Amino acid sequence: MKRVTYIFLVLFIIVSICFAKDTEKTADSCRQKGLTYYKSGKYELAVKEYNKAIKLKPDFSDAYVGRGIVNLMMQRFDEAISDFNHSISISPDNYMAYYNRGITYNKRDNNILAINDYTESIKINNNFAEAYFNRGLTYKKLEKNDSAIFDFNKVIEIYPNHAHAHLQRGILFAKLNKNDSALNDYTTTINLNPNIAQPYYQRGLVYNSLGKPDSSIKDLEKYISLAQNDPYLKQSIPEIKKIISSLKNR
Repeated sequence: MKRVTYIFLVLFIIVSICFAKDTEKTADSCRQKGLTYYKSGKYELAVKEYNKAIKLKPDFSDAYVGRGIVNLMMQRFDEAISDFNHSISISPDNYMAYYNRGITYNKRDNNILAINDYTESIKINNNFAEAYFNRGLTYKKLEKNDSAIFDFNKVIEIYPNHAHAHLQRGILFAKLNKNDSALNDYTTTINLNPNIAQPYYQRGLVYNSLGKPDSSIKDLEKYISLAQNDPYLKQSIPEIKKIISSLKNR
């Protein structure tokens, strides 16, 4: 009798382990489907798949992060923060949860909370360039220029070809009247990605301040040619044309 009981116990354990593994595999499959739907912009379908994953595996930290990102994209900020909170409570070392919660706080202008979350993300993964970049942008917004430059330096140290880090650092250098450093960063940005409009505009302004109208005009005209394709930047073209006209009439 004891032998039969023992055999049934062993079989029960084996079946339970197999069931748990199958459940985990199915939950991850739902997460992957959710990610695919998210990447194709099908946000509601993505949420449904993440819901399935979480129902199958309630302690699935990455599924909460995935659903949180979708909620963030849909501007459901409360739901997004709730998802990232759940993820962190399950896995306190999930640096993506802190990072994305930081983005959500930025969206709500809770910049100090955003900085705190980016800092936590960096503590867990000190090579996470995008966390440094977003923290740098937030410091820049708060006019903490030295801290922002430090973060953009870290981004460039980790990822030297990060065009936007060079651009943002250049803007700060120009603000601090470090024109040579600003020009270097703008030129590097353009070399890395010649189709970004803003560095031409920023470099054109620096050339103008240095008394180099020909170089300034060339950059501002290039800015206009690129801005034509951007509905937001296109609004600035009439003003840029006025600057060019004044430079030509000197």
